[in-house]
Amino acid sequence: MSKGMRNLLIVACVFILVGSILGGAGYSLGGFNSVSFTTRGPVVIRPGYSQYIQVDSAWETLTDVDIDVDVLDLNLVEGPSGGGFQLIGTYNASYSTYYMDDSNGKLTVKISSDEMSGFIGFGFMEPDPTHLTLIYPAGTHFNTVKLNNDVGSLTVNNLNVSALAINLAVGSFSGSAITADTLTADLAMGSFTANNLVVKSFAELQLAMGALDISSSQIKNLEAECAMGSMTYTGTLSGKAVLAVDMGSIDMNLDTDEKNISFDISTNMGSTNINGKGYTGNVRLSASSPSLELDVSANLGSVDIKTRM
Repeated sequence: MSKGMRNLLIVACVFILVGSILGGAGYSLGGFNSVSFTTRGPVVIRPGYSQYIQVDSAWETLTDVDIDVDVLDLNLVEGPSGGGFQLIGTYNASYSTYYMDDSNGKLTVKISSDEMSGFIGFGFMEPDPTHLTLIYPAGTHFNTVKLNNDVGSLTVNNLNVSALAINLAVGSFSGSAITADTLTADLAMGSFTANNLVVKSFAELQLAMGALDISSSQIKNLEAECAMGSMTYTGTLSGKAVLAVDMGSIDMNLDTDEKNISFDISTNMGSTNINGKGYTGNVRLSASSPSLELDVSANLGSVDIKTRM
């Protein structure tokens, strides 16, 4: 995603949020009813209902997940060992189309607003917010998990997957105990918070405005970019790590010996601190046999790196 497109998304999303607040206030005055259905795919439910619909679907086996929604709180949660897969939640059927398919072990869910009212109808004052939760048995390994959300939140806990892809325009991502071969995440405005994240091959994280906060993690070949905000990382990095902030700060606490890291750090207007030693301008420190090649840049801001001595 280009920087120009990200900036356009930020402006658009601000207007969407303002409209959401105003629309939600009006919507909440009318109350709501709910209708439940239990079904397996493929299924399409067109808009036109004047109430919420409660989703409850179950499967014995799923190998792939692709969820694409406009406005939603989405949760992926590990259930008990030996249990099944279950999708539960509530969405507003007055303006949204619900599509679900489970062919060949792949769960595909799309909730899309057919009109602008889909955004305006979303409000923080609604009595029962739109949300989905996917529950999967302990020990499950997914091939692919793709999560796309325009406005809202994504929460993922205890997930084992080969390829994880996250796209969120405005909102927050929170993850814990995630193991993936590859991870890609693109957020226009909001926050990305992860604890106990293990990425075995490569991770690519992009955030236009907000905060990246990753703790107690192990990532091989990390590429992270934040146009405006902060980036915090604690844990182990290996291979090559490229971190860039246009305006903001980068703070790292690495569980790696300083002698095993090659540093390439640049700050145009800011400061660099490595284990308490201050540097200005560009810093290049080479290790003879590095386990980590660290490339960090901050155009306007500060870089603070702590390692094992």
